[in-house]
Amino acid sequence: MLKKILVPITLILLIAGCTNMKAVPLGADGYFPTNSTAVVIKAEPVNLAEFGYRVLVPEGGFTQRMTHNMDIFKEIFTISDLEHEIIKKDMTETIPSIREMIGINRAAKELKPFVWLQWSYRVDRRNEFLILKLVDAVTMEDIFIAETMINQFNGVSDQANRYPQFNALMDHLRAHN
Repeated sequence: MLKKILVPITLILLIAGCTNMKAVPLGADGYFPTNSTAVVIKAEPVNLAEFGYRVLVPEGGFTQRMTHNMDIFKEIFTISDLEHEIIKKDMTETIPSIREMIGINRAAKELKPFVWLQWSYRVDRRNEFLILKLVDAVTMEDIFIAETMINQFNGVSDQANRYPQFNALMDHLRAHN
């Protein structure tokens, strides 16, 4: 009887302890709070000064705030921000759309170079993985790729998936900048 009560309560507490899409500041140790680590798939050396410490992030705020909290990039912008910059500089004929890879590549070449932070998923047999990529927007070459396995019961969480990926990215960028 006690087991029937404790198991659901424990599961609820575990799930409640995980946040989803909540940007947090770095802890005293200089990392985001997590007990998990990401698997780094690719980590090419990068000099962010060549990109003016500029990074394109997905819309929605979470990635933008987390990237800001990393305190590595000087300019963090979204597709909407980039579109406004293109319109302001009257470059709509040169860069008609940035909603796909070719347009983003053209924007990086015509305006100022930047890196592009992307989220994606992959499925391998029965497992799903959340992937964080940093891409050179001028060459469209992957600079950094980290992944974490998605828990089949809880789905994606900040502590188990996103924070470890941001920590791995920070380690990589700090080592090369």
